[in-house]
Amino acid sequence: MKINKTKNRKKPTKKQKLKVGYNTKFNVEVILKRAGKVIDRFLKHNVSTTVGKYHIADQLAEVHDEAEMGWMETGSGADAGADPTALTTALSRLALTSREQQAGASADEVLYQCVWAAGVGTGTVTEAGIFNASSAGIILCYVHFDSAIPKVADVELTLKWTATIS
Repeated sequence: MKINKTKNRKKPTKKQKLKVGYNTKFNVEVILKRAGKVIDRFLKHNVSTTVGKYHIADQLAEVHDEAEMGWMETGSGADAGADPTALTTALSRLALTSREQQAGASADEVLYQCVWAAGVGTGTVTEAGIFNASSAGIILCYVHFDSAIPKVADVELTLKWTATIS
């Protein structure tokens, strides 16, 4: 078997790197229910954190040094800024209700969902995030709401967070 060599091929230099571009977008849907009826529903775009992007890279590697995302937290603090590492003021952190890759044309999406039942996590919700630990941990993404969400005792709060990898 003879191997053909290309004469005009350039050899890579030590400074050259193969770069593959991925964009990650996160959007959160907020649903408030009272006695099983939807009383408010809205969408909000949010920020991908730097530590969250590092976490995605960790999860793509053969060996994972970090735990996978499994918790969502609400908070009542001021905006944590463009690249937070935690919520400003934590209210309630719960294990995710579900985390699943979507199918078909939406296979580039993962839906994270968490439900705070009536009586759970009450307070004025102004921020939220997805984490990889039941306390502290890495924050994948963060949202600060334009208007405070009144999570009172008789209201159920559902956060449906969609991560799109493109």
